[in-house]
Amino acid sequence: MIFQSKWFTHPRFQEASTGVGVIKYGESGEAVKVLQSALIELGHAMPISLKKNGTPDGIFGSETDGCVKAFQRKALPSESADGKVGPKTLAQLDSRLVSKPAPKGGSVVWGDAPPGIPGTPNEADLGTSMGPFQAIHQHHDMACWAACLSYWGKHCGGGRPKVSQGRLAPLYDHLVQTEGPLTGGMPTGGLRQILEDKATPQNVLDPSELTMKWKAQVFEMSDTSTLTYDWLKRNASGFGNAIYFGYTIGGASHINVIGYYELEETPYVWAMEPWVGRFKLRDIEYYQSSTRTIFAVPWG
Repeated sequence: MIFQSKWFTHPRFQEASTGVGVIKYGESGEAVKVLQSALIELGHAMPISLKKNGTPDGIFGSETDGCVKAFQRKALPSESADGKVGPKTLAQLDSRLVSKPAPKGGSVVWGDAPPGIPGTPNEADLGTSMGPFQAIHQHHDMACWAACLSYWGKHCGGGRPKVSQGRLAPLYDHLVQTEGPLTGGMPTGGLRQILEDKATPQNVLDPSELTMKWKAQVFEMSDTSTLTYDWLKRNASGFGNAIYFGYTIGGASHINVIGYYELEETPYVWAMEPWVGRFKLRDIEYYQSSTRTIFAVPWG
């Protein structure tokens, strides 16, 4: 959809305008803040959703849901007021806001990554959620492998094991003794065992405890120039079809979940960045600058 106003330049709105990833109850983030601002601008009072400083809270809760439905009943009387913000609702909002100045946060703003990210890439923040997909924050400095594994397994077809904490500790102790350089706090040997569903050594974990299993093909890329937008588009287009990607830049290793994203006809890499638990947009040159990579794609 080509928007006429300047309100809906955030990538989340472009996704919602396709009708696939509509914005709805339960979502939060910068795009929801813009949506709330739009509803307020059009005369829908939202006292519960406004912070003390007068800015929306960015949470699509009951009040936002009610205001969306009220807008839909007025703007789209022949349609069902379902509270879901897709192409028809966005078109109606957009047409009414052409002459209105857009709020802050409506556009993608580029800047440097926070400290701790190897190479400090230039990036744009997309927020904590993209439709049904919720970013995951790592619990400590060396746990990006686990946070990315949780996201990738849950949303990208890899599966997700259920293991008790008492059994998880000895499994981790075993895996960190495997061969290979550390990548995001876990040796590459340990990552391979997990991703290839071989992390069940005798006396460490009973295979019957794995009610769901990760299923992946694991590769190591010696020439990162082969990581191109075309390759990424073929293998990981969309937030539910992604690559589990471990990399090293300047001697520091890290892991992201990455995929292809197109914004205003320009290709980018989207990344689930566990360091801050948020989605990011980055240029592919950042990942091409890595000196060592290990990555996984789901089977099937």
